[in-house]
Amino acid sequence: MQVPDEPMGLDALVDYFITLKLADGSSIKVHRRAAKASVCLAGMMDVAPLQNEFEFKQADLTLAIMTRVVEYLHHYQDQEPKLVEKPLKSDKFADCTNAWNAKFVEMPIFDLLYTMTAANFLQIDSLVNLTAAAFACKFKCNSLSEMQKLLGLPEDDKVLDGEEEVRKKYPEYFAWLLPPVEPDSKMD
Repeated sequence: MQVPDEPMGLDALVDYFITLKLADGSSIKVHRRAAKASVCLAGMMDVAPLQNEFEFKQADLTLAIMTRVVEYLHHYQDQEPKLVEKPLKSDKFADCTNAWNAKFVEMPIFDLLYTMTAANFLQIDSLVNLTAAAFACKFKCNSLSEMQKLLGLPEDDKVLDGEEEVRKKYPEYFAWLLPPVEPDSKMD
């Protein structure tokens, strides 16, 4: 949906966009309607309805991460995002969500983590759900050595020592990593 460049009627008093000023001095604009998906931003706009600029001092809210967050907010400004079902149905995230969401979360693991952190800070529950599910999917059914590679940790790290013994001693803690078992079709 195209948004007119100039507000009309009573909305002429309030800009359609708010500007988020970040700790590094950069800023990004977000449509007011899209920003309402964030409990944090909606609260700020409710407290100061005529204010068009809001400042954030959190260093981890970088322009790169906030650009991703704003992209998500704008994509879903006119529709309710569908949450990713738990437990995850598949090891492939594309099988767990729609195509746009799957493409959106294709990013380096730490960018995904920072996006999830920003979404949590801004209280965007649907984005927290999406990024947490994507993060979990990256680790689902992975061995410890595969997780180390994903996180960029050295393979000769001492973390791997004794992995098999720990898995054997405490299988209940690792059961969630295994794919779901299909129930038998035969019922006695």
